[in-house]
Amino acid sequence: MKIKQTMAATIGLGVLSVMVVTGPAIATGNAYTVAVGGDTASGAHPFTGSYAGSPVIWKVPTLTLSCASASVPATPPSTISAGSAVTDVFSIAKVSFLGCTGPGGNLAMPTSGTWTFHADSAPTAAADDVISGHIENVSFKIVNAICDVTVTGVASATFDEATQQLTIDESGFTGDLTVSDVKKTLLSRFKNGQPFDLHAKLIVASPDGAINLS
Repeated sequence: MKIKQTMAATIGLGVLSVMVVTGPAIATGNAYTVAVGGDTASGAHPFTGSYAGSPVIWKVPTLTLSCASASVPATPPSTISAGSAVTDVFSIAKVSFLGCTGPGGNLAMPTSGTWTFHADSAPTAAADDVISGHIENVSFKIVNAICDVTVTGVASATFDEATQQLTIDESGFTGDLTVSDVKKTLLSRFKNGQPFDLHAKLIVASPDGAINLS
């Protein structure tokens, strides 16, 4: 009986190993042919993101606040991946949230890691599509004298080819973005596990030309 149990455990471990090895890739989204300045040759092109004239709005169920603007600076470099069968379209090294205020005064919102835009609209050859998708690996802190929390997860987003505008629009408290690592609560407004909404618009510009997904 002991031999049978040992064999069953061994088989179970073998199946588990196969499941781990053959699991799905982390990245999600459709594959596109991405052109930058009309060039579809495989390669990374630098880009920046500038303020699009709309304030950054962020909220939890107990609080709504805003930042005056947001940008993607030139340093560290963020890139667009040109070529065929591209899934990771935008790799955003940093987002600068500026003029953020709330209880306790000014709020710093430093980002971390590389945020990645994946698209999931059906690819077309048109140069004026609004491409829907999401940004993975979102991570930033919200900090001042009475606040110290982290926000992480995935945010819904779109890219408008006609205006070259990237819009982050995670709304409805879906739980795709959540609050964690709460060290200071901003007068009890934050708690671990809260859903988080974020809305920001950025005009994307590359020195190599306009971006088109097809």
